[in-house]
Parts: sequence; C-alpha cells; structure tokens
Amino acid sequence: MTLRVKYIFLFLSLLLSTPAFSQLRQINITSERDSNGNIVFYAQNNTSRNYHIVLTMTKLMSLRCDCQLPFEGNVGLGKKRLFKLIPDGLVDQADYDYRWSFYEGFANPKLNEKVTYLIPVKSGIPVTTLGLSSIKETYGSEKAPANFYAVGFKMDEGEQVLAARRGTVVEIKNGQKGAGGNLSYSRNSSSILIRHRDNSLARYSVLKDNSFLVQVGDEVEAGDPIATVGGENYASGTHMRLMVYYLKFDKQKNEGNRYSWEYIKPVFATENEGNTQLADGEQYVSSHSEALILQEWTKRELKKRGKKKKR
Repeated sequence: MTLRVKYIFLFLSLLLSTPAFSQLRQINITSERDSNGNIVFYAQNNTSRNYHIVLTMTKLMSLRCDCQLPFEGNVGLGKKRLFKLIPDGLVDQADYDYRWSFYEGFANPKLNEKVTYLIPVKSGIPVTTLGLSSIKETYGSEKAPANFYAVGFKMDEGEQVLAARRGTVVEIKNGQKGAGGNLSYSRNSSSILIRHRDNSLARYSVLKDNSFLVQVGDEVEAGDPIATVGGENYASGTHMRLMVYYLKFDKQKNEGNRYSWEYIKPVFATENEGNTQLADGEQYVSSHSEALILQEWTKRELKKRGKKKKR
C-alpha cells in the first residue's frame, strides 16, 4: 500500500484575534498504521490548555473515513485519537493529503445551565454592580457581540476577590498599573482565568498587581480567595470585573468567521434578592451557603466528605 502525506497547511485565517501562533509546535497531528492496515489519526496536545481542531482531507483516494469530514473536535492535554481512514479494497491507489488548523479553547461545550454563581466577595458583604460595555464598541469601530455581558463589583481597597464558581486556574496575567488616574479601561490590568468543569471560562480582571493567591493549575472551590481587588486609579474607584464566556464554532460559516466568543449572564446567589441575574447600579448582599459551594461536587466527593465529617 502506498500512502503518503505531503503537507500540513495551517490556515491562520481560521484563527481569531488571539491565535496560538507561538505555540504551533505544542499541538501536533500524527497518523499511525494499525494491525488492520487502517490509518489512525491522533492529536498530541503538550499544554494544559484546550484546543479545537479542524482537519480537512484535501485528497482521499481508495480510503473512507469512519467520521464525518471535515473532522472537528476538542483536544485536551495528552494524546487523543481523532479518526481513522479505512482502505476500500483498491490498495495500490490509496492516497491522502490533509490540512488542519486550530484555535485555543473548548468549542461548543455542554453548559451547566443550572449552576448558581457566588458574588466574588465574602458572605454577607453588600456590593454595588457596575454595568460594563464591550471594548470593541467603546474604543473601536466594531459592534459589540449581540450577547455581550460583563459585570463589575465595587469593593473596598484591600478586599479579597473570591472564586465565583468551582474550576481550574488556567492563566494568570500580572499587569502594570496604568499611568495617571481616572481610567475607564486598561489592557494591562491584572487578571485570572478559570476554566469551569463544563469548559466555560471566567475572567476576573482589575486585580491588584502581584496579589495572586493561586497558581496556574490550582483547583479552586466557589468562595476560595484568588487575589486582591484593584482599580484604585479608575474613575469608578476600587472594583473588579467578571466575564463568563465560552468558545463557539459554526462550521456553516466561512473559514474566517467560524469562531466566536459567546457570553453568559450568570445567576448569582444573594441574601436580599435570592438567586437572580444582576441589574446595573444595584446593591446586592453576597450569600455563600454550603449547598451552593458544593453544587458541582460529584457524588463520590460528597460521600468522601461525609466520611471525613464523621471522624
């Protein structure tokens, strides 16, 4: 059987504004022959990030695929089987070529729509919300995404920012304090990115520089302290900002527009309004019940926790 792969084409036009161009070597596509003569494709991800891959066969002769083409799927840490090519009997004519591209993120996750978030301050503390608009719309000529949502929380200087939901720390960005005062936005703001179990993401920004209480790879529970609030030089005063979102992939669109960020408007637990979506400029009192903190624990984890309590 003569099988050959000529090139791997990386179509950067598929990627959005933050492509992992510098990390191309960290994602590899390989193929191996199994004992039945099938060609099995694998993705090797050597990072702790999730990636979405699109692989298109540019030539497929005397072979059939065991999946729908082009292939698209999510790849986490390690080696993952993607699909296989099966000879259709005309062995001497079997041949294939392909191209592939990727974008950082877990596309089209199955979201936990029942989860309730904690207001990221200590329980019983009243906070006032800040309505936030899209940077693209405020400082650029682009329209904001139709479902854009982010919320700010006014906090006292020195107050700790808490995780609003269980997850894994995947990025820490230590910014630089912007020159002057009366700021409304700074691209150098310190921030923490946490990935939730359903692969949605939460970015906590306008944090005090060098105040991080977690590291990349740490597992955090709802209510765990993660940093100190920043924003002393902002027009709105000391505050932090929270944005929850996920990656969407639409293969029906042209290659340059297939990826987009979709935003989530969370339901928060409050003492004064119950579980609710937050309105701009209103005051809410944070509520941290045990049931809320444990809502995403597995049955095994809860059972293990119960045994420890009995000791």
